[in-house]
Amino acid sequence: MAIRFNKDKTPVNKINTTTESTINSTIEVGHYLRNGSNQVFRIGALSPTQILLQLQDPTHPRNLTLSRKVFCQLYYRKNYDQVLDPNRAISEWVHAKSVGATRFLIK
Repeated sequence: MAIRFNKDKTPVNKINTTTESTINSTIEVGHYLRNGSNQVFRIGALSPTQILLQLQDPTHPRNLTLSRKVFCQLYYRKNYDQVLDPNRAISEWVHAKSVGATRFLIK
């Protein structure tokens, strides 16, 4: 299994999606996420109660602040998905959709 790295060459830790509490304990500043509309966000800041998501769109930069509890509920229900390589976010999304990797468990 290959280790993934952020743009600044730090290792990317995968978010544990087993439960909402494991999501809450494994999210970190610097993780890249994609929402259902295929917008890529970066976790810019974390507090014990809130999370700051920064939209990674150079033409329309904006910030979104959510409650950590609400974010973990949305992530657990697959409204967000972790992007391991922000430079390949679109191709990863297309591949995942074609094989059903983000929605279904294949046995």
